[in-house]
Amino acid sequence: MKKYHVPFSQIAPQFDEKTISTKMPPAEYCQKLAECKAQEVASNYSDHVVIAGDTIVALGDQIFNKPTSIDEGKQMLKNFSGKTHGVYSALSVQRGKELFCEVDITYVTFFPLTDEQIDAYYQLFLPTDCSGGYSIERGGELLIEKLEGTYDNVAGFPMKLLIRGLAKHGIDIWDFSKAFLSHS
Repeated sequence: MKKYHVPFSQIAPQFDEKTISTKMPPAEYCQKLAECKAQEVASNYSDHVVIAGDTIVALGDQIFNKPTSIDEGKQMLKNFSGKTHGVYSALSVQRGKELFCEVDITYVTFFPLTDEQIDAYYQLFLPTDCSGGYSIERGGELLIEKLEGTYDNVAGFPMKLLIRGLAKHGIDIWDFSKAFLSHS
């Protein structure tokens, strides 16, 4: 957001993701998380535009959130090795009671990986704070053979969804850059 000169404040929602069952299709689960986060923050900031999102990884219908341990993260990479999985990012934009939420999916194909490569990846990058147990921004190029979709979706902030969500509320993201340039 800073890059586009959009003024914002960051507020962490006090929403427990574990209250949402993963027993639904990945896109629906991801959207539900983003909506709940936006609604929780908007309940305290009803006069603001609230942007919230979430990213999950799924292999078929099996959802992979953030690993709870290094061993679990390594097992996730073994599951993805040589296969294609989906990275789902949902973005909610809420203003008052009006909520826009959309999900984007990018298909990611991993190279076949050895146990030694997975161990080395974890020693170098320790991505236990990332859905699916890896980060495209931290050594992802060592894992990813092919992407079908957008990079920023896998990185966790799908700009096209933000642009559409703001537009649904009558906000043109370009106006922030134009305002910045007119004061330069």
